[in-house]
Amino acid sequence: MKPYYEHAGITIYHGDAREILPSLDADFCLTSPPYVDQRVYHGGFPALKSDWLEWLTELVAMSLIASASAVFVVGDRRRDGRREWDSSDLASICKLRGLPLWERFLWLKYPFGPNGSNSQPDDPVEFCLWFGDAPYFDCAPVRRQYAESSLSRYSSPPSIRWESNGSRKQKGVQTAHPSGARPTTVIVTPCLPTGEYNEHPAQFPLELARWFVVSGSKPGDTVLDIFCGSGTTLEAARHYGRKAIGIEIEERYCEIAAKRLSQEVLTFD
Repeated sequence: MKPYYEHAGITIYHGDAREILPSLDADFCLTSPPYVDQRVYHGGFPALKSDWLEWLTELVAMSLIASASAVFVVGDRRRDGRREWDSSDLASICKLRGLPLWERFLWLKYPFGPNGSNSQPDDPVEFCLWFGDAPYFDCAPVRRQYAESSLSRYSSPPSIRWESNGSRKQKGVQTAHPSGARPTTVIVTPCLPTGEYNEHPAQFPLELARWFVVSGSKPGDTVLDIFCGSGTTLEAARHYGRKAIGIEIEERYCEIAAKRLSQEVLTFD
């Protein structure tokens, strides 16, 4: 299939992911599927939740054939005034189909503005479901600063602990990782900065894409986004020395992403 856009290791295909995915080969997939009844989309996305879950489970399976691991960012919606557990329902169905969920991360959008109606609490979170292989947590950008208490514990002699059988055992010597402490399952990034907005109704920030790109791939790897929208995942991949492939069913978003990726490379702090 002829790419819609192709330049400097970045490729965008215009079409249905189910038709294009079987011909692709990547190392890591990061994507945010459509909310279905929460935004105006085109392209025949299933309107019923049950159909949407089946459709999305198929795409998770196809993504894990094309790449070693895949992260799906899924927002839990409200319908008829009550919370729907879309992310948990998707994870449960995938498990039943034998698709391995390695971990779920909570994206906390902070700071955030008011959202929703006055009759419900603000909801500044979405779940990021990591299927397939485990990430590379040795990279500094996803690690965090050690607490003073942790550093003190590392510098102290190993302690003695009680075992379940009543015996006592000396703990092994532990050392602090040179790049910082392990990340947590909570990722805190701001909502979409105004300067990043590219006319997409459900665009996520570069900072979130950055976190997953650097933990799920290595320089030179190929990052895949099967719902690439305005190209945020592709841009984050490019900034960190990865190649990238995006699929988008709406041509106007292909054009927005192509223009965005034609600009000069930005840098992160």
